[in-house]
Amino acid sequence: MGIHSRLLMKRTILIKDAYTFIRIHSPLPSPTTTTTTLPPATSLEVTSLDDTTSAGTLRWAITQANAQSGGIYDSITFASGLEGTITLTSDLPAITQSVSITGNGMTSTIIDGDNLYRPIYNNGQRTIALSNMTLKNGKVATGGLAWTNQGTFTATSVKFSNTQQYAWYQQNQTVSTFNSCIFANNY
Repeated sequence: MGIHSRLLMKRTILIKDAYTFIRIHSPLPSPTTTTTTLPPATSLEVTSLDDTTSAGTLRWAITQANAQSGGIYDSITFASGLEGTITLTSDLPAITQSVSITGNGMTSTIIDGDNLYRPIYNNGQRTIALSNMTLKNGKVATGGLAWTNQGTFTATSVKFSNTQQYAWYQQNQTVSTFNSCIFANNY
């Protein structure tokens, strides 16, 4: 065997040994299962204009937001294209967690208290933000459409109308802000 043949044979052995090493000591990766945990939803969607406790109603959404200690659900949004009036059959639940409620516009999302019921009631140190809706025909009582005690209340593009006593009322260091709001026909 010439020198050239011996070098070729050594290379072959080295390559063979390296291949054997890789094949024996580096098995193919076994299939794995990956579990992905999605963060909890932070928004609830109103999909119905009914005033019931059924899933998808505003009453249901407020109840769900209240049920989560620490404010897991911090936003309630009306579904795109959902237009019309929710006529209340009783006061909406008192809001007990900070939340924003966003409608589809003053003429598209209307909450009617039927002159008997209050749509918004907050009795505690929390933040409530309302936007893009109309609250009308509230309870014949102080703060017939919105009553806040402590905390922060912000209304943006909200129409407060047709209430026989103060449409909105605050007490005990509540900070309230109104941006592009309309107050009409309140007595």
